[in-house]
Amino acid sequence: MYRAVTLAAIQQSTPLSDDVALATLAGKTEIAITDTPDGTSIVVNSADVTNSLRDTKVEAAVSAEESGQLVASWNVGMGQPNYRVQIAKDKAFNDIIIDETIDKAEYAFEPFEGDERYLRVKSIEQDGYEGPWGSTQTIQPLPEEPVNYWPLGLWTIFTIILI
Repeated sequence: MYRAVTLAAIQQSTPLSDDVALATLAGKTEIAITDTPDGTSIVVNSADVTNSLRDTKVEAAVSAEESGQLVASWNVGMGQPNYRVQIAKDKAFNDIIIDETIDKAEYAFEPFEGDERYLRVKSIEQDGYEGPWGSTQTIQPLPEEPVNYWPLGLWTIFTIILI
């Protein structure tokens, strides 16, 4: 069920971090699970989404929600390639902070604070040939915590009452 709601959120551009909006969306979403001769069928708002629930965007969103990590994913290359993933502090990739070779078409990492980071990926074929870097993606930092002015407001009200 959570994959169906996640898919609906992605399709309707509902932020997955907005619990209220997700709860509202879940309440409005009609989900039907039925057994068919070909297996289980999942229908969301009258549309069969059975095959869409394992889409890379849904997988990444579900993984991120379960682990608290960000998940970058991309289309799988021909054959069984490995991938080289780099994350840097600058667009020119002079200050690389992550440089890893992986065997899946996704990479999970902790969210960053402060400045933007940049991610790029290239495939490495079984014979060792490395393809070109894909387009650079920008990773937005975690939003800064809002300043809580509530104690200052109470102190101001208390001061005014005393005067």
